[in-house]
Amino acid sequence: MNFERLATDFAGIKMKTPVMGASGTFGFGIEYKDFLNLGDVGAIISKGLTPLPRSGNNGVRVAETPGGMLNCIGLENPGIDVFLRDILPKVRQEAPDTAFIANFSAGTVEDYGMMAAKLDVDGVDGVEVNISCPNVKEGGIVFGTDPRAAAAVTEAVKKNTKKPVIVKKDILGIIGNRLQYAVLREALHILELGAAGPEEIDAAMKYGPGFRYSILGPLETVDLGGLDIFRSVSNYLFQDLGAETVSPLLNQLADQGRFGVKTGAGFYDYQPGQGEAKLRWRNDLFQKQWDLLKDE
Repeated sequence: MNFERLATDFAGIKMKTPVMGASGTFGFGIEYKDFLNLGDVGAIISKGLTPLPRSGNNGVRVAETPGGMLNCIGLENPGIDVFLRDILPKVRQEAPDTAFIANFSAGTVEDYGMMAAKLDVDGVDGVEVNISCPNVKEGGIVFGTDPRAAAAVTEAVKKNTKKPVIVKKDILGIIGNRLQYAVLREALHILELGAAGPEEIDAAMKYGPGFRYSILGPLETVDLGGLDIFRSVSNYLFQDLGAETVSPLLNQLADQGRFGVKTGAGFYDYQPGQGEAKLRWRNDLFQKQWDLLKDE
């Protein structure tokens, strides 16, 4: 299959597509070889590795709920040495051209450095550092909640590997849920104010932001509309939404003249002609989407 148009470069890691098997959802990739061609995946991000093998949590680990699924796996994994000896060669055999990013965690800064050094081998294209783990030398405080501890882990990892290093800041909830609940909070606020009823709020979302966000993310939307325009609106609307000031990042980019597509740079950078092509692509998809909805 030809994925040339979807090819991307993430942190220096070349990928055929931006589609990745996220850590903890995709095993080591080879578990899914009977269900899809691993060569069609942009990258495999391994399940979490630890210095020693872990058997995981006892008892019920997965429970279905009306809203989805709860799990408490407990970082079950074979340990770094077994992974390097037995599993990585199989992954490279099954998916030789697919990027492989190793996710790992540890209980001390020193062990993070040791893990990074062991993973600095052929066949691993990058490392993803899980800092949502307790620091056993500091009373169990989670690395990701202490800026100094997070910095120490990042420094130890970068000193011990030449691979791209991905460290995700630890925040409550997942990105999709945080965005969803931010919208829900405002929807409930509008309803409580009596400014609109449930039907009007849902219609405004479905045919307004929801219509756009099925095609574009919020930052892409700002780039196409113009950071200068969004900053101007934010100057008076953010306060009513409960934010004391406009986003410092939005101000910084706008002050630099990064207004989005019209200046060639905003949250994203655009090559000559790329912005105009994206606008045409968006408008074409909007029209197709509207044609599907208008008769409903």
